[in-house]
Order: sequence, then structure tokens, then C-alpha cells
Amino acid sequence: MDNPNEYNLSPTQLKWAQWWLTNKRLLKRLLIIFLIAVNLGIYFFAIYNFIIFLTYSKDYNKMMEEMTTSQENYSLLRAIRQPKPLEIVSTHVLYSGKDEPGFSRYDIGVIIKNNNPNWIISSLEYNFLLSNGSNTATQKTILLPNQEKYLFSLGQKISDQTKINSAEFNIKNIQWQRVKSNHKKMLDVLPQLIIKDQKINYLSGPDDTLIPQLEFTTENQSVFNFWQIDYTAAFYRGRDIVAVYPVSIKNLASEENRIVKIFLESNFPETTEIVFSLNTDILDPNIIYFKK
Repeated sequence: MDNPNEYNLSPTQLKWAQWWLTNKRLLKRLLIIFLIAVNLGIYFFAIYNFIIFLTYSKDYNKMMEEMTTSQENYSLLRAIRQPKPLEIVSTHVLYSGKDEPGFSRYDIGVIIKNNNPNWIISSLEYNFLLSNGSNTATQKTILLPNQEKYLFSLGQKISDQTKINSAEFNIKNIQWQRVKSNHKKMLDVLPQLIIKDQKINYLSGPDDTLIPQLEFTTENQSVFNFWQIDYTAAFYRGRDIVAVYPVSIKNLASEENRIVKIFLESNFPETTEIVFSLNTDILDPNIIYFKK
């Protein structure tokens, strides 16, 4: 008969071996039951989450649609809050007379408009590209909210061999600024600077010549005194601009009403309408003076 302790096992080891042999089948059954329970748990967990998904999928899809709509609304709102592009109303090439032999003078201009009530063009650098291949010098201006402005490069000397018949308004740099609360006080002044009763008088000159004279009335209904207010006067014949002229009004006091008369060139074209375009930065505090 074989010796059961031929491996020199201790009494404790013999007890554990006996227990294992006695309970081996039971432990195997318990392991199988545990694995079955784990699989059932995973199965029921998957079923539960699938039911939850079916239950809340409509709400989830609705939430995603709302998020997409919100993003679209934000993009739309952002686009709405951006300033509208500068409008170029029309460009003009005006012949203003002969210069030295072989050359003529032209006035090159454009009418532009800022169609934004809450935006200022704080800086606009521009020039004109002429049809003969030449360019005018770079100029700089500003545009106030909803302002229509006449910009002209006057007295361009052009060779008669390269006459021009058109020009392109070229924006070199443009900077926008949102209207701030401190701007509104001066912007409210604009309708209080009035030009009215503009006309051209023809005065008798030597040898029965007629001398054209621009006459208009300016009113400053604001509480501010201005060192100088600049305008561009555009002279129309029907729908066409036939001439432009820079006009400066100096030392315009508050509540002042003044008649202004300016002599024009003898060959000044006949006109049917005169339009004044403000060419002063009304937001510049240096244009205001205070009486002592």
C-alpha cells in the first residue's frame, strides 16, 4: 500500500488537500454560477442602456438640433452685428480746363456712403486708379454713421496724349469703430449745422462779362463754436456732377447765422443744383473753441 505522506506533507497541508478533494466539485459549480451571473449582469446592463437610449434618443436629438440652431443663430447674430460694407455710389471724372501746353486738368471723385447707424469709419485711406494707367496720391478721410460723402482729388494734371475717361476708387486701408456713448453728443450736432439757400449769382464784370458767385447761408444751431467747418460743394446739371469746389467756413460761433459769398471761375459751368457734403471730423475736439 502506498504511503499517503510519501511527499512529507505537514498535517496542515494534508488537511487543505483533503478539503480540496472533498469540495472540488462544489467549487467548480460555484465558479460556473459566478460566471453565469456576471454574463447575465452584462446582458441585463446592455438591455437597460438600450432601453434608456430608446427612451431619451428623441430628447437627445432635439437637444443636438437646438445646439446646432443656437450656433447658427450666434453666427447670424455675429454677422448682423458686423458693419455693412462701404457703399460706392458713383465715380466721376470731370474736365476742369487746360493747363500748360499739352496738358489738361481733371477732378477725379467718388460718392461713398456709410450705411451703418452704429459704426464710424475712423480711417479710410484711398486713391484713384485712372484709365490711362496712372494713380492719384493717397488721401485719408473718415465717415460718420449714415454719412454720404463726396471725395475728390482736384486738379490732376494729365497729358492730352493720355486722356482719361474713367477712374476706379481704390481702398487701401479701412478701419471701423463702433459708436461709443461719448460720440453721440457730437453726432447730435450734425443736423444743427445747416447749409441752405445755396445759389449762383452772376455779377457784372468788365467788358460786359459775368462773374459767377456762389452764395449760401450757414447756420450753427449748436452750443459749440467751431474754428473751421469744411465742405465739398458739388454742382449738378440735371443728374450729372459738372464741378466740385472746396468750401471752408472759419470761426463759426454758436447760434451764428452767416451769409457766405465765394467768387468762382469765370468759365464755371451752368448748374441746376448745389449739394454740400460735410468734410470735417466732427468728433475731433480740436475743432471747437470756447469764448473768453
